[in-house]
Amino acid sequence: MKAAMHPPREWAHFIHQIRAFFDSRGFLEVFTPSLVEAGAFENALDPLKVTTGTESAELHTSPEMEMKALLSSHPEPIFQICKCFRDDPDTSIHFKEFTMLEFYRPHCTYEDTRRDMKELLETLTQESLAFEEKSIDQLFREKTGILLERVKSPAEFLQKAQEIGVSSLSASDTWEDIFFRIMIEKIEPSLPVERPVIVYDYPASVSTLSQPKGDFWGERFEIFWKGMELCNGATELLSEELLKKRYAFESAERKKLGKAPHPFPNRLSQALKTLPPCSGVAVGLDRLFWALKP
Repeated sequence: MKAAMHPPREWAHFIHQIRAFFDSRGFLEVFTPSLVEAGAFENALDPLKVTTGTESAELHTSPEMEMKALLSSHPEPIFQICKCFRDDPDTSIHFKEFTMLEFYRPHCTYEDTRRDMKELLETLTQESLAFEEKSIDQLFREKTGILLERVKSPAEFLQKAQEIGVSSLSASDTWEDIFFRIMIEKIEPSLPVERPVIVYDYPASVSTLSQPKGDFWGERFEIFWKGMELCNGATELLSEELLKKRYAFESAERKKLGKAPHPFPNRLSQALKTLPPCSGVAVGLDRLFWALKP
């Protein structure tokens, strides 16, 4: 296991700039626990587990659930810079231990936090950036000819993915598996690297903690730049009932993979009782630091 190492003075200046950006906009910096009961929600995420004697806990994969618990009782703009942990293989742009920025605005939507991200990137680069913005629906239509909303079954999706030359597929793949494989092989490589691209309105089934937008879509966005996903954000889910349905879905998907379901996120479930309408963003700071390099 290893973590990214950065030139210390450059990294310190980078973190200082981010804190100054949020301080100037009235955000409160907060600190929440890293060792938690439920360290992840999505089926694809595997937290690192910590066992001491007869007790066990997990290191968070993001501070999302604890920050929402805080926001539910203190409804003001908040941000946090912290270490996060995911039990994934190390790659050139991802390590098991990494640094994340997460921030939330109450009484707003993902359109507001998209603007925050644009302003943050332009502040850090000191440039006016030519952002490109496209929905997932637009990108799939343009790059693959697939109309996502009309593809109802995994079998139909599998056939369409095979027709456009997507590899590493099997008949046991879920709709969501096929979606992400097409993203990795056909969509992400087609995005320009010279300017940030904001991709928004993902299918609800891959936007697990996002507010629905109609019956099929979710109010979620990601920003890609220089071949990397830098962040993902959303108008946050407020429904306890829908949280339980999505937890059941994510748990079933983990069982198909031969993995134990994540613990139910009790802290988040309780927070939803009083959580104000809000939007949040999680930013991989190691990747953002690399993207800012000439």
